[in-house]
Amino acid sequence: MGVSQSLECFYGSDAEAPTQRKPSRYCRFLQGHTDEVLGCALSANGKLALSASADKTCILWNTHDATPIRKLEGHKEVVWDCALSADATIALTVSLDTTCIVWNTHDGTRIHTLKGHKDGVFGCALSNNGKLALSSSADGTCILWNTDDGTSIRTFRGHEGIVFSCALSADGKIALSAGQDTTCILWNTSNGMSIHTLRGHSMKVCDCALSADGELALSASADDSCILWNTSNGKPIRTLATKERRMNNHGLVSYRKYHRSRVMGCDLTANGKFAISASMDKTCSIWETSTGRASRPWRDHNVYVNTCAISADGMQAISGDSDTCALWDTRIPQQDTNGIHTAICRDLGSKLKMLHGELELALFGQERYSLLFRLPDVPY
Repeated sequence: MGVSQSLECFYGSDAEAPTQRKPSRYCRFLQGHTDEVLGCALSANGKLALSASADKTCILWNTHDATPIRKLEGHKEVVWDCALSADATIALTVSLDTTCIVWNTHDGTRIHTLKGHKDGVFGCALSNNGKLALSSSADGTCILWNTDDGTSIRTFRGHEGIVFSCALSADGKIALSAGQDTTCILWNTSNGMSIHTLRGHSMKVCDCALSADGELALSASADDSCILWNTSNGKPIRTLATKERRMNNHGLVSYRKYHRSRVMGCDLTANGKFAISASMDKTCSIWETSTGRASRPWRDHNVYVNTCAISADGMQAISGDSDTCALWDTRIPQQDTNGIHTAICRDLGSKLKMLHGELELALFGQERYSLLFRLPDVPY
């Protein structure tokens, strides 16, 4: 599959033209790529970020000051996805050149080039310790790799068509793949057997994610929705990015649709309490998985959003568009009508400072902004 065919297959023909970019106090832009940002990842503590681009490079970023640390160059074609180990010492990148590359992030050297796919590679994942890698390809397969010696452990076959994305649980025992065939497949990595086939989307599944313990799965689809899954029985828990029933001031019921176009990316926090989604409607949203409530969409991108990721603790998120990454502070209540950012603050309560019933947040490291807001519903 050629580069132009791959891009057309993934995006379709409904992409919108860019509008003026609008930065805000809770969003910083990471600029350094010269083409589409197709994949992104965050370290567990959110201090490092990695982005993958159609310009054939990846960039490792310092999220504290939003500056590039180094550029990883080695692929011959579009780099479609990337992943970081929990401590960010190991990086994995995958490309339409059919290869995966394992990197040492400390010095930017290549550790291994993983060869085994017969067509372009679209998705990748790493176990927390970086010892196991997973890749998904247009050849319809996923391959599990040993990153110590660069050898393949086993190949997973079960999808019809392109496998766009894949994910691993923290211990690497559970794998998830998402395909053009509208399904996700849950795998046992120790024996290569499928555990469940997750059916519920009506169009191709563009991205997928797992909680650290592998008990929750999330999928994002071109049908404008995300589905949260129970991996123990393979059943959907709820659909995200759908219409929400709301009552207006006149007592009339209205419906608000969160994503108005294909959902291209998704991710889960380590504990699975919060999710992020990114869409071709130029927005991202944060979701509380236990209730299905969503934050007001983030609209700082000026063009369709290709990819997104959220840190393990949910404090930071990253998303990528035509040539730029946006780094988000998820604790800021951006007109938070549904209380999602309040919920994140509650979940992170031990890390935040309470002053006389008000919450003070210090944003963006050395550059301090104080935002005071009352939280009468937060039981500290």
